[in-house]
Amino acid sequence: MLGALATAILILSTSNPFFGPSFAASARDDVTLGAEVAKQVEQQFGLYSSPEANLYVRQLGERLAAIANDPRWKFTFQIVD
Repeated sequence: MLGALATAILILSTSNPFFGPSFAASARDDVTLGAEVAKQVEQQFGLYSSPEANLYVRQLGERLAAIANDPRWKFTFQIVD
């Protein structure tokens, strides 16, 4: 389970300059790939259903995303079960 989640995070992180431009053709490609991977992870593992925990993770994620300050990206935050 952790390996699949780490793989999803790595795939979603390929737009990072550390990985170089060959990993991500465009922001649109990254968004499409991210949505596909998120759906696969959700289908394979399911999502954790605790309103309090989900609220905490969403608020924390939104604070981190605000630091990115890049309008190309729409972030969502969920807990994998």
